[in-house]
Amino acid sequence: MKIFKAIAVIFFTAIFISIASGQNVKREFSLVDLRKIHNISSPAISPDGKKVAIIDSKPVWKTDKNRQQIILLQIATRKKRILSQNRSSIGNLRWSPKGTKLAFLAKAPKSKKVQIFILPMNGGDALQVTHSKTGVARFEWSPDGKNIAFIAQDTIPNPKAIKHHEDAFKVTDNNYLTRAQVQPWHLWLVKANGKEAKQLTHGKWSLGTDQGSLSAISWSSNGQHIVFTKFPDVWEGNAWHSVLGEFNLKTGKTTVIVNKQGATNAHFAPGKNIIAFSRPKNGDQNNGNAVYIMKDNKIIDVTADLNRNINNYIWSSDAAGLILSGDKGTSSVIWYQPLNGKAKKLPTGNVEVNAYSIKTSGSTYIYR
Repeated sequence: MKIFKAIAVIFFTAIFISIASGQNVKREFSLVDLRKIHNISSPAISPDGKKVAIIDSKPVWKTDKNRQQIILLQIATRKKRILSQNRSSIGNLRWSPKGTKLAFLAKAPKSKKVQIFILPMNGGDALQVTHSKTGVARFEWSPDGKNIAFIAQDTIPNPKAIKHHEDAFKVTDNNYLTRAQVQPWHLWLVKANGKEAKQLTHGKWSLGTDQGSLSAISWSSNGQHIVFTKFPDVWEGNAWHSVLGEFNLKTGKTTVIVNKQGATNAHFAPGKNIIAFSRPKNGDQNNGNAVYIMKDNKIIDVTADLNRNINNYIWSSDAAGLILSGDKGTSSVIWYQPLNGKAKKLPTGNVEVNAYSIKTSGSTYIYR
């Protein structure tokens, strides 16, 4: 069963650190070592499974900032190559479907807004493909690699009035630190060459909230449908009322496909019309999260027998099951959950996984 590529991300940190450090020397940790810590984030395994791109962040103490760079690691040979330097706010690494390009988020030099950049793997500079006035929060490639769906916040509808201090707004469910009307986040589409950017969804509902909750984006295998989390508004306090929405690129319409409150984190199965999503077990906010699947308009809790709080999940590459990360004390356990049958705990060797770090061979390395 081809599930190893899906769980390989668990082990990349230990591999990368072993290359960077050369050897594992046991000694007491000191304050000076804080300057040497590398934060490894946003691992992205290439479609052929031979490479992994990561973001390496290291503090620069003189400037009180982080130095970020994108590193490409050859899994078999452990050779590494720096792909991008001198950029800030790097995140969301995503390979194109054919693995010929690597897209990422970074702050644009002129606008200082976070935008999508695409780096060709055969050489050349990264191309800025979005010019969002508010910046890009998240994105995903279409299955054919021709388009990119992304999330961006709406612009302020009355900037001239606000400039003249006509900036009163209605106080509803916003947090007490709010100083202006928070605009909703919506779905956009842009060509991979940076042309024809257009907004797909509109309304007072949102794909994000004022406290940082943000919808996942998932394309159907035929590239005609995009599913997402639909929050009722921009306020985090109302986020538990979320449902699942779908945008149809043929009709241009948005519909609700799962109206059960608390549904979020939806993803199509690879090559199949099956959707998995997270939701508090039985819809009770006092319970931990379960993972449900929707197939042929039927919704099933595939983690019912496991009876654990599920922190996160991804589909296996053959779409026959799900890789789950669930609670076990202060650590997490990794399971393989087939669509039919009982979950099996996956062996992780001497790697201990928790919410903040990977621990192996007596050393701890921070990851996200």
